[in-house]
Amino acid sequence: MRIIGRDFASLFALEDELKEKLLAFYKLSRANEYIWFTIITTFLGIIAAGGEPGWAMIVVLIANYLAVGFAFIINDVEDAPDDALNPEKINRNPVPAGV
Repeated sequence: MRIIGRDFASLFALEDELKEKLLAFYKLSRANEYIWFTIITTFLGIIAAGGEPGWAMIVVLIANYLAVGFAFIINDVEDAPDDALNPEKINRNPVPAGV
């Protein structure tokens, strides 16, 4: 059966490929390593600035989380050649590990 010029097999192949790419991006961002740091520091900053809970606080939290994730990705890409030579760091950095 064809759906808009594609059959089911190719749709599932695209879905699997997308899942692999998203998983690789998640591993590259190492999101689980900084989630609590980002939450705590964002809330401390909001409290120190006298902010009130609301949608703006959630937007700031998401923006901080994405900014820290971007910094981790850039750092991993920059450190990849050095981490590839270190047996302890090669498993932590997904770039030289081949993810």
